[in-house]
Amino acid sequence: KWQKDNPNPLDEFSAKFDKLLNKLNLEIDKVSVEYPIPFKNKLNDIRKAKKLNRISNQIKLSNFKSNKLVLNADLGLLLGFYAAEGCVTEDGRIIFSFHEDELEYQKKVLELMLLIFNLKGSIKRNKGKGICLVFCDKVISKMIQQMIPGKTTDKTKRMNEYLLDAPEDFCYKFLEGVIKGDGSLGTFNSSIVIGMTDCPLPRQIQLLLTRFKIFSSIVRKKVHDLWDSILLNI
Repeated sequence: KWQKDNPNPLDEFSAKFDKLLNKLNLEIDKVSVEYPIPFKNKLNDIRKAKKLNRISNQIKLSNFKSNKLVLNADLGLLLGFYAAEGCVTEDGRIIFSFHEDELEYQKKVLELMLLIFNLKGSIKRNKGKGICLVFCDKVISKMIQQMIPGKTTDKTKRMNEYLLDAPEDFCYKFLEGVIKGDGSLGTFNSSIVIGMTDCPLPRQIQLLLTRFKIFSSIVRKKVHDLWDSILLNI
């Protein structure tokens, strides 16, 4: 009813001109009115739809046949890499981001995804010196998100609590993956520093380290005038 009482003033305008604009693959944009006459290129919508269809076709159900995962050293190392360098997109892609020189880690993640999940990945180059490993599988992406839920971008990334009580070999390899992904040597090579966004994950890693009688400290670091980074000193 509100829409009838308050018609869009562009409706009448577009009715007169859309027939002509259609021949140019243009139309009146009734949503975005940033410009005095808001034209929209319909080819952009067509390209977006084709891209989404292409991505959707790449995402298959699953090659993974097992109904359970074993919390062993291989899975621990993979999830450690994921905790440091991984994410899952809304359309179900699993992505690991590395520097182009980290060939050993790229190879290891590809091997582990194939070994554990029977899933092959593709390698894509980002701008600069970044490399992305992309794996397309909706079922496996949900399994990984169940174990390491949340996102770095909204500061919710964390371990599922049951992983804190996982077998020792799993935990050891998980920490190894995190350190390889986000770790570096501190001043005078006297410590290991893990740099992460401020989220629950660094404190869980700190707790996990105590299982091996390793005690650490957390320092908040100011980045771009925001307190959004954590340094875990081991």
